[in-house]
Amino acid sequence: EALQLDIADARCAALQHLLRCLESLGESGPRWIALENVKGFAGSKMEQRVLSVLQALGFNCSTFLLDPPACLGIPNHRKRFFLLADR
Repeated sequence: EALQLDIADARCAALQHLLRCLESLGESGPRWIALENVKGFAGSKMEQRVLSVLQALGFNCSTFLLDPPACLGIPNHRKRFFLLADR
């Protein structure tokens, strides 16, 4: 598995930027959010930050670990993290 730096990982920069944008938009932001990431995102500090920001903005969040190819009968198995949020 890849080295996991969590929030310190440069690959989280885009997600951090998205959270700042959502915070600046406040209630005028989107009603729905869908997020997909690697399975290692589940349980990370970055996941907790995302959930904290979204919940503070009034979103109800649900998270899932799914294997979409398996659900569709495709032989390539690869679990992914999904977050659905609405307000």
